Amino acid sequence: MSVVEAFWLGLVQAATEFLPVSSSGHLRLLRGVLGVDVDYDLLFDLVLHLGTLVAVVVVYRERLAALWRGLVAALRGAAGSRLADAEAVRLVVLLVIATLPTAVVGVLLSDVVDSDVFSVPVVGALLVLNAGILWSSRRYLGEEPARAVDARTGHVGAAATGIAAAGAESGGVAGATAAVQAAQAAQEERVAVTQGSGWRAWTYAGIGPAQALAIGLAQGFAVLPGISRSGTTIVVALALGAMRLRAAEFSFFLSIPAILGATVLTWLRADGDVVSASWATYVVGALAAAVCGMVALRVLLGLLERAQLHHFAWYCVAVGGLALMSGMW
Repeated sequence: MSVVEAFWLGLVQAATEFLPVSSSGHLRLLRGVLGVDVDYDLLFDLVLHLGTLVAVVVVYRERLAALWRGLVAALRGAAGSRLADAEAVRLVVLLVIATLPTAVVGVLLSDVVDSDVFSVPVVGALLVLNAGILWSSRRYLGEEPARAVDARTGHVGAAATGIAAAGAESGGVAGATAAVQAAQAAQEERVAVTQGSGWRAWTYAGIGPAQALAIGLAQGFAVLPGISRSGTTIVVALALGAMRLRAAEFSFFLSIPAILGATVLTWLRADGDVVSASWATYVVGALAAAVCGMVALRVLLGLLERAQLHHFAWYCVAVGGLALMSGMW
């Protein structure tokens, strides 16, 4: 593999990993339709995954750092009553709950996914199905950014509107958006802590244990080539009542253990050469995946904030339709 090939493969992997168009589906199509060799060695596969992980960590660095501090403080019992600490614990518990069905489904389907069952027409059909999933997001994307709405109670935080107006005066649209997001987070924390005990006390931004299980199952289902992990988990979270940016946040936080788990599974099942190219190839591939991943992730968040996630459905229909027709030739 040349450095140029590594660069392009890194771009394709990262862009299709975060944009809701299925990275595994595109790799299958590259190999089946264009004859592009995507059977790279194990180490290159690992560094691409590392690059996409770096993208998630960089984009969400402030949130991850705050959640880490809150989790450590809660475990130490230093400030167990603080909302930030309670939020961190809730989120980690829900991520663990969501990861369990993902791991089970992923292991059960791993042999099938690696087989020749998923031909180009089959991948095309799954891309069309993915388009339907993305198109359905129109039902769940309302005028949420302008209102701090709790997804469970329907409570509208009037304070958020005032904060947004003040933010708009001082910092324009960006200031208003940041102010609303902060107000939403505060409202979510207050409702989650005060709405009761038991399962309801574990709600995070409209996501409770039952919703986390459903999102985890959706992520496991998305192991099929042609089904987008990010798109499916975000749409399922939205359908279950999560607010759009929190749905994306939960989805990409959930991708961290999923990517790590897939990497470990790939390593354990390795039966060939781990290294077969120059170190420059691996470095270029990792950097391309990280940089492109950050750009793709920010593009997706921007489109989601503007309620335009469904626009990717047209692309999936076009590519999936071409893949389906290729089976008729």
